[in-house]
Amino acid sequence: MKNSIYCTKKTLFILITALIVTFIFTGCFVSRTIKIKTEYGDHFTVSCDSLGELYVLRDDNSYFYADLDYFSDKDQLKAVCDNQYIRCYLISDTLEDGYKDLYILKIKEYDEFFSVICGDEKNKSDYMGKENAEKVKRVFLCDDLLVEICIVDLDYLYHDEMVDILDKLTNHEYEELEKYGLTKEMTEDTESLNKKITLIKNWLIKAEINGLHSYD
Repeated sequence: MKNSIYCTKKTLFILITALIVTFIFTGCFVSRTIKIKTEYGDHFTVSCDSLGELYVLRDDNSYFYADLDYFSDKDQLKAVCDNQYIRCYLISDTLEDGYKDLYILKIKEYDEFFSVICGDEKNKSDYMGKENAEKVKRVFLCDDLLVEICIVDLDYLYHDEMVDILDKLTNHEYEELEKYGLTKEMTEDTESLNKKITLIKNWLIKAEINGLHSYD
């Protein structure tokens, strides 16, 4: 009789232990997802583990994904721009570790999303790769927002080229800037043109003052 009671207690202990282990294991590896359909017609899925420590945003219609430090709900993904040149979304993160704004960008000519982390000083691993940068360069001067978002990365990768672009814009040497997407119609839009000049100039000055051109 005593052995029977002992076995029952032992069995109960084993079962409880197994349940606890299963709960912990499940909690660590089962993820939850947030489905998002944007006003531009894109579909994204954000997944995270149950502890809320790992977040990944994926485009449901391509291989694009971006790792996030934090994501609360679908309203955190904001539609910013959709025109003939680019489509853009913004994810803002205000964590204390200084994570910058993350832009989800698509150059319409290539129809592929990529991410751009915006901030004055970034780790080298945070800059867009040259493959995406080359795509951006071809339409760089088409849109004010594109200049604003991408000037930091392009300056990091092609500093001398950015200086040359500013010089040619300032001196009205527009024909040589066609390879960056500038058209005759764009040169006639004085307000937009001046904004592009100001964005590039202000960043180059700021980067020089703060020693951000010493990348090596």
